[in-house]
Order: sequence, then structure tokens, then C-alpha cells
Amino acid sequence: MDALVRPTLLINESTVRANIARMVRKAARHQLTFRPHFKTHQSQQIARWYREEGVTCCTVSSVQMASYFAGDGWQDITIAFPLNPREADSIHQLASHVHLNLVAVNVEALELLLTQRQVAASIWIEVDTGYHRTGVDPDHAASIESILQTLARYPHVSFAGFLSHAGHSYKARSAAAIQSIHDEDLRIMKKLKADYQARYPGIKLSMGDTPSCSVCENFEGVDEIRPGNFVFYDLTQVAIGSCTHEQIALVMACPVVAVYPHRQEVIIHGGGVHFSKDSLVNTQGVTHFGRVVALQGNEWLLPPQPAFVRSLSQEHGIVTGPPDWVAAIKVGDMLGILPVHACLTADAMGEFLTTTNSRIAMM
Repeated sequence: MDALVRPTLLINESTVRANIARMVRKAARHQLTFRPHFKTHQSQQIARWYREEGVTCCTVSSVQMASYFAGDGWQDITIAFPLNPREADSIHQLASHVHLNLVAVNVEALELLLTQRQVAASIWIEVDTGYHRTGVDPDHAASIESILQTLARYPHVSFAGFLSHAGHSYKARSAAAIQSIHDEDLRIMKKLKADYQARYPGIKLSMGDTPSCSVCENFEGVDEIRPGNFVFYDLTQVAIGSCTHEQIALVMACPVVAVYPHRQEVIIHGGGVHFSKDSLVNTQGVTHFGRVVALQGNEWLLPPQPAFVRSLSQEHGIVTGPPDWVAAIKVGDMLGILPVHACLTADAMGEFLTTTNSRIAMM
């Protein structure tokens, strides 16, 4: 850590690999295709760690990201974001050399895309199972039928099945709450499969957010899962009940630039441009932007007295903690901060440094 001079996002490769292997085993146990979401790490090198575990397909969140991973040999890619017809040329080019899966949430975008280009792709219909972000209302058969009828007019595309993302599981705060959300997601999706399987015998169900894939064991009728955050986990996942602190595989190392014992505050170089401004409420009801850990060699450990990042501006972070802990911190020290949201923190930083001092690039 002595060589670090600025905010640096550290990952423990052993923990990352253990998280990947655990989810691979779970998918195999339930006879599921494992199509992990790569938006969390956005790294070809980390994607290769999945490949070493036998993973052959992936999920991404943009056409640009799909092209990046296609460039490293990934040939079966789902873009789990509503298709954007303005990217028709890029989608067509990508679909010409990989098996591309696209997500439809309405007829309008589908028509605009398919009338511009003869894109050869599999189309998933996204279903809103309670998150209320995007997706077709599962009870609105006319919306589903209009998409299916549109697909039927274009022979170069095929209907893959129904896809969901139970993102509202991120608001859960117990395994029981996660299970309840997953059960409802599963009920809705299984009913859709039953309703349309006679017409489309090969249709599949694609599900799986990190909380449900970490906690739940009932995947009856599901064909594939797409968790992403589990590769690193974070404080939100700990609060949800998806993982333990020991399974969090990344930490932000931040230099201490000022100490104010009379305010019980430590100022770090590490702000919103590094962490994002996602926050969490701890068990004491305090809103914070990260939790302090002690950096020790290749590990990070929770100190006996908790300290939290209570405020972020663009480059500054204000850390508060018990008086004796603050008094022991010196200017020039390096604090480890577990992030609230690993995905946004990684995206903000743009690269990782392993605890064995290897740099890992992101797209």
C-alpha cells in the first residue's frame, strides 16, 4: 500500500474467483445456463476468469460493451437493455459475427430496428415483474401479442422467450424478503411460459438478480440466470443479506489528507467522482457512502470500532468515527473504504489494482 498515491480501487483476485466459482456451481446444481452480467467489472481479463470456469455466454448493458467482449472471443451475448433503434448499424454489424440476443419492451423500437436493418438476432421480451423500470406488463396480453406478431413478419429474427430483472430485490433487507420477491418473479414467469409454450415450444425463461441468485434455491422452470454484482459484492448486498463482508472482493484505498479530532472527522481524497453518490443507511440509522476497513497485506478487515464515509463532494470524503479511532489516524495514511455500490464505483474508476499489484484494465 505504500506505493499508492491517489484513490485506487483494489480487488482481491482470490475472492473474485471464489465468488465466480460459487455461482457457477449453483447454476450447475440447478441445471441452469449461467449467463453472467459483465457490466459490474467491464473487464476482458476478469471475463477470462469466468471462461476458466467453463462459462461460454454473457450479458452486457450496451452495444458498445457487447462489441468490447466480442473482441475477446465471446460469441453468445445478450444486451440486457431495451433495444435502441438509433444503434441499428452497430447492432447489425455486431450480429453479423456473434450470436446476439436483444431485449424488446415495445413494438415501436422493434419496428424501427427491423425496418432499417435485417438484423439476425434472438429477441427476448422483457417482463415487468415488479421492479417497474422497463418491461411489458405480464397481464397485458395484447402488448406481448403485438411484439410476437411483429417478430413473425421478420424471418431473420427469432423469439427466444421471456426475460425479467427483479431489481426491486435490492430494496429487500432480509433473506425472507428476497425469497418473497423471487417467488413472485418465478410465478409470473412460469405462467407466461405455460401460456406460450404450445405456440413456441423452445421458449426459455431468463431471470436472476444477484440477491435472488445468492439466496434462493428454487429455479424450477427457469432456463438461465444473469447475476452480475456478485462478482465483487458490496455493502448494499451485505445489507440485503446476499453476502458477508468477507465476500466483498473490492475496496477503495483513499489517502488521508486532513484530520480534525475535535470534529471526529478524517478527510480523504475520495469523493463522488470515485464512489458515485449512492448511499446506504446503516443499522444505527445513519446514512453513509462507504465503510472503513483496515488494509492489511492482501486483506481488508473490519475494525472493532465502525467508521463511515458520512459525506462526499467531488473529490473530498468526510469520514466520521469514534474519538480514539480518529486520534490514531495520521495525514498520509491510506484508508480502505468498502463501497455502497460496486458497479458504479468500478465504472467511475475505470481500472483495478489487484492486491498482488497487477493492473486490470476495463473497457
